[in-house]
Amino acid sequence: MNEKNYILIRFIYLFISITLILYFIYSGIVHDYYVPFFESSVNKFSDLVHFGDLQYVLKNIHCHNLGFDVYQDNKCVQAYDIKYGSFLYGPILLYIPEINENFKNEFIIIFSSLIIAVYIYSIISLFKPQKFFQFIILTVLIFNPISFLLVERLNSDIIIFIFLTYIILLKNNYFLKSFIIILLSIVKFYPAIFIIYFLFAENLNFRKKIIFFTSNFLILLISFYLMTNELQSIFEIMHNIARSFKFAFSLNSFN
Repeated sequence: MNEKNYILIRFIYLFISITLILYFIYSGIVHDYYVPFFESSVNKFSDLVHFGDLQYVLKNIHCHNLGFDVYQDNKCVQAYDIKYGSFLYGPILLYIPEINENFKNEFIIIFSSLIIAVYIYSIISLFKPQKFFQFIILTVLIFNPISFLLVERLNSDIIIFIFLTYIILLKNNYFLKSFIIILLSIVKFYPAIFIIYFLFAENLNFRKKIIFFTSNFLILLISFYLMTNELQSIFEIMHNIARSFKFAFSLNSFN
């Protein structure tokens, strides 16, 4: 079988996977039966019960624009049923333009559906399955408890995964790769560990490896220093939102 046939099969698999995932979400199957722990965690921002992590970010952007410090407990986040008083991401997200009140439902649906489609496409592009067994493994990766939880919440790790996949597939533009890693790191911090990628890049000589690694390390160090207060607030409340073993692995779905 030639490569064109494999591309066609992957495209059909992509279409079916996206259709099934979106059906499971918008039909309410995932939200109502698969992750009941989050059933009441999306309140008063939109008419949608899906994509709670995205709505959490949009809520905090709204509160920030009203003048509230979203890294501290305040009346605005409490009105949105956010039990803990700190925004859990870097402050750069708070400067995203706020969604118009009349179009927020449409925006959430379109944006979330697009991100989910790109997420599934990224997985397929990364693994490029050809054999039947490889498609079985891919199906398990896409249709499993953790993945369902990620897409139902539209967790930010989906977007991080998409960009990291792009870094892997991108050939030689190391400046763009540096920008992506730095941007992801100041949003959710842990992607900073991926600067070690430059130490193992095959297309860089030893001198360039050191330059890219050191420059990224220094930029991130300065960035995290400038966000000291925000980081301190986040670390102080992490114990309040830690997921138990049961919900982390969706074991409650087997009850």
